Amino acid sequence: MRASESSLVFLMLLLTLENSQGGKTHTGWRPQRIKKLKAGLQLPITAQDIGKPWCRMKAFPQTIRRRGCEARTITNNICYGQCRSFYIPLRKIEFESCSFCTPVSSETETVVLNCPNRSPPSRLVKKVKIITACSCRVCGKKYI
Repeated sequence: MRASESSLVFLMLLLTLENSQGGKTHTGWRPQRIKKLKAGLQLPITAQDIGKPWCRMKAFPQTIRRRGCEARTITNNICYGQCRSFYIPLRKIEFESCSFCTPVSSETETVVLNCPNRSPPSRLVKKVKIITACSCRVCGKKYI
């Protein structure tokens, strides 16, 4: 890898790390320096083009159903947002960096369904994953 390519990879790594730390930048690095890199390599992007990543959680009603049982609605959460991704073709390698808005913590809730239409009538216990926090994280890893 040439010096300019290694500088580019280092820069993208910094952006990815900043992304996964909720926007915190490393000491001495400023987003305004994105366009110019060492060894004269320039990217056709600015800090404004990249923007700030965001990932939020929002409540939604989730209905739990099972045949022969009464449906029950609980409150769960979804994760949504815009996280940073890069693809840069270089001379001998390509540089890819991907992050996405994903749940990073959850709890398991027990939901009991009444099942009067089953023979014999009974109750059914269901375990449901409830999302409790979301964040931009690196693609390809399982977090919860």
